[in-house]
Amino acid sequence: RRVSSKDDGKSWQNFKHDSNQIKILGHAFDDRLFYWDGGDDNLFLSTDGGEHWDHSIETDGSILKLVTLNEDKVLLVSANIVNNSPTNLNYYLSTDKGSHFEKFNSIPYSYNNPISLDITHNQQNRLYTDANEKGLFYSDDLGVNWVELEKFRKWRIGSMVFDENNQCFISAYDGDKKEYGVYQTHDFVNLKRIFPTQLGIR
Repeated sequence: RRVSSKDDGKSWQNFKHDSNQIKILGHAFDDRLFYWDGGDDNLFLSTDGGEHWDHSIETDGSILKLVTLNEDKVLLVSANIVNNSPTNLNYYLSTDKGSHFEKFNSIPYSYNNPISLDITHNQQNRLYTDANEKGLFYSDDLGVNWVELEKFRKWRIGSMVFDENNQCFISAYDGDKKEYGVYQTHDFVNLKRIFPTQLGIR
């Protein structure tokens, strides 16, 4: 059962939908905007806090990730799933907060493991993503090309997040030192281990 609130959580009403696989994401800069993965490769958009929904796009493959790049630009990633792994990633970019998307690239990844679903970005809109097993990659062209960060080749990334000062906090397993931890870095070269246990960070 899904419920929604129109008064900042003071009261809640049943939320009607047609999918058992619902996944709702919010816009990072506008708390009235929500995106709903309604199943069957369809994305829906609400501009009024979830009260009304409009169809936005039907994608090629299952919707994997939606990343808010700034107030207007939204990156959508979908893929064909084979044996529970994404084999081809399809990229869609919206410049109007998700009302319309345009597909701009579709590439197969040639790494040993396909790029996972964890995608984040820093203040300069550089995208970062990890491989399913090991490694960390970045892209400066919205995912058209990816560059491997060699320092992290033996790392397993759990999660990562940037603060307002562009400092990055990474929850990961360091395969070189064979230890878990939460690490802080500003350049992905110099890292400081600030917590000795792997945590989920957001």
